Amino acid sequence: MKKRIAVVLAALMLAALAGCSGPAGVLGGPTPTPTIEPTPTPSPTPEPVCNPLTGETGDYVRARPVAVTLQTGEGSLPYWGVSRAGLFVEGVSQGYAPTRMAVFARLSDVGKIGPVGKAQDLTLQFALPLNAVTAHIDKTVYAANLLNVLSYQDLDGLHLGKLSYAMDTDRYAAGAGAQNCWYTSSELMQTGLDTYGQSAQGDNTPAFRFGDRQPAAEDARSAAELTIGWSADSATVLRYDSERNVYVWQDGSGATLEDANGEGSLDFANVLVLYASSGVKDDNITRQYDLSGGTGLYLYGGGWQPVRWGKGDATAPLELTDEEGAPVAMATGTTYLGVWGGYYGQTIRLTAADGGEQPLPEKPALLESGVPDDVAQAAEQEYQDYLNNVVLLAELEELRSQLAEAQTALEQANAALEEDPDNEEKTNAQITAQAIVDQLTAKIQEREEQLGPQEEPAPEESAESEQPAE
Repeated sequence: MKKRIAVVLAALMLAALAGCSGPAGVLGGPTPTPTIEPTPTPSPTPEPVCNPLTGETGDYVRARPVAVTLQTGEGSLPYWGVSRAGLFVEGVSQGYAPTRMAVFARLSDVGKIGPVGKAQDLTLQFALPLNAVTAHIDKTVYAANLLNVLSYQDLDGLHLGKLSYAMDTDRYAAGAGAQNCWYTSSELMQTGLDTYGQSAQGDNTPAFRFGDRQPAAEDARSAAELTIGWSADSATVLRYDSERNVYVWQDGSGATLEDANGEGSLDFANVLVLYASSGVKDDNITRQYDLSGGTGLYLYGGGWQPVRWGKGDATAPLELTDEEGAPVAMATGTTYLGVWGGYYGQTIRLTAADGGEQPLPEKPALLESGVPDDVAQAAEQEYQDYLNNVVLLAELEELRSQLAEAQTALEQANAALEEDPDNEEKTNAQITAQAIVDQLTAKIQEREEQLGPQEEPAPEESAESEQPAE
């Protein structure tokens, strides 16, 4: 009996203990290991993307550069807004004066810019690798073909009109030609982008490698002034300003270009001249350049060095190396880039601070379509002779007309004198009339000698002579 009671009591105690067990953590139950949530790793703040044109620190993430072609020729200066450009490109594409393009790091950097000109394929090939928004009014057939092949949307004022371009009425009222009065701005270009469903945001590529550089010492300034002769009538001068450590852009007359917006002169930290072999395209007007590579000059801080450059197709970036092939890092800051073909009529000259002329790399070879110097010189002389002959013929025609009038006056003076031979006044009049005839005759003879023998036009055959014999 006692044994049975003991078994019942043991069962009751087990039941009691089972009733005390509760949720985890309550007395009588096991203590679980707490779950530790991992601390989320904070996303790193992206580093600001430097200015792709100048290398300067800033926030240029997903900002497309903007490339505006400028009007050139008589009356186009001064330009609005060029002092804000990070890159300025020059090179002769048609005619004798260079085409010019101002490039800005992002749309918001652009103020009022212009007058806007016609796009050329030469300068576009330095804008396309940057994924730049390209703005211009009209374009050559070669520029149009280039953009079409790449399906590259531009902002052409010929199609957008006043949506993206406006006329400066004050300049026009002052007598400037209409072509020198059209400008654009960041707001106007944004309207154009919206019209085409395009964006000012997108990938950008640095135009150059950038690094730390020091200006040349005062007694070692070998690059004080660079003169690029585009033709006999057009030149660009880049003069070093040691106080500001910049090169100041001037035209061939030495006049500094002041921004028409009142924002200062056009200055550059870096000057880069690319020597490029050249020829002529199939229209016999537009210059053809080999932009695959060549030699060139790099100027900074009053010093310079020869460089080699390479570039692939129209969308490939520009690569710079020294003569041994090591990459060249340019100083942070704005850059002037000139493309120089070295063909007949083009010159380049670099002088040191003491006025001494620097020995430069040999000019580039001509392409097969290029015109050799001796042939170009002969053609220029022939053309100049033609112009001179045109002037001489015009003068000769005028002198002969004057002579006819003078001879009539002489005949009248002779007749009057015959009627009254003793009249002193009529005698003097006859002498004067004869002197005028003699002077004009001598001038005509001089012009005829300058012209030399002229080919007589072949006589036209009469209608009768053209009939077949019966």
